[in-house]
Amino acid sequence: MFFVFSNSFRDDLMKVLSQKDPTRGLVGLQKRGDFKKHLPEVEALVGLEQLSTQKWDAWVHTLHVIKALPVDMPLLRLAGLLHDIGKAETVNDGFMGHAWVGARMAGKVLVRLGFGDEEVNAVVPLIECHDLGYDKDWDDDMVQQAVDALGGIDNLDALVLFRMADAEGHGTKIESFMYSFVAPDSVVS
Repeated sequence: MFFVFSNSFRDDLMKVLSQKDPTRGLVGLQKRGDFKKHLPEVEALVGLEQLSTQKWDAWVHTLHVIKALPVDMPLLRLAGLLHDIGKAETVNDGFMGHAWVGARMAGKVLVRLGFGDEEVNAVVPLIECHDLGYDKDWDDDMVQQAVDALGGIDNLDALVLFRMADAEGHGTKIESFMYSFVAPDSVVS
């Protein structure tokens, strides 16, 4: 698809993320230098080697994640674009804590690009929790802490989609580990 770019990088970015296959548009933005100018945090992912268990560099991984996310959820795709920006900051630590670091960075990025509180509050918790894996041995308090970190039980479906897309972005498929997730009554009520 061919894009006519506006004067607003944010609008261009959201147009691209709303396409069925946004990878061509994202690569176009990157090659044109728009990420270097407006989103250096994303530009830093280009060529950033990951752990040996991962198939692609951080940028190509990110493109695969975004493509795997539902086209009708552009904010989820925006979270996909930003979800690993903390890796460039944590590369010397084996990426330990990249989700937390990336979430803090993403909040600043979103404000800088002119996104409002509602959008920031929808995207940042997904980035912070994107490596969260549910374990069947969790007790109710652990589940409640995870739900609180995610911003509420209503965000659980988005996290499941996000985690599955992230796994696809690593070149693997995962079992829908959270589809069997049943929140305790204390969380749902």
